[in-house]
Amino acid sequence: MPQSTAPHVEPLPTRLPTIHQVPLLACLAWLRSGWADLRAAWAVSLAHGVLFAGLGWLLVTHGWGDFHWTLAFTSGFLIVAPVLATCFYALSRSREKGEPLVSLSRPFYLLRDNA
Repeated sequence: MPQSTAPHVEPLPTRLPTIHQVPLLACLAWLRSGWADLRAAWAVSLAHGVLFAGLGWLLVTHGWGDFHWTLAFTSGFLIVAPVLATCFYALSRSREKGEPLVSLSRPFYLLRDNA
């Protein structure tokens, strides 16, 4: 019987990600922080909230009854919404750093830090 000339390869060790335990009431701390951000920059936060609500309203009013438009609007909203949500993250980050929130466009300028 001929012997194999292929080299013996050891399998790579499997590295599983670490699973972190999150306390049950941690969400209350997150909500408290979000409420503090809203109080600190209420005009900017509410303006972005109105933008989200307006997009949702467009989704419902223009897509209702037409499946192809509903599918297109929903897909677009699922792509655009996380990008718009980064404005809220930028607001929180700038508030933590003690930077002033002077205009509605400030969060969009803060997004450049992530580019």
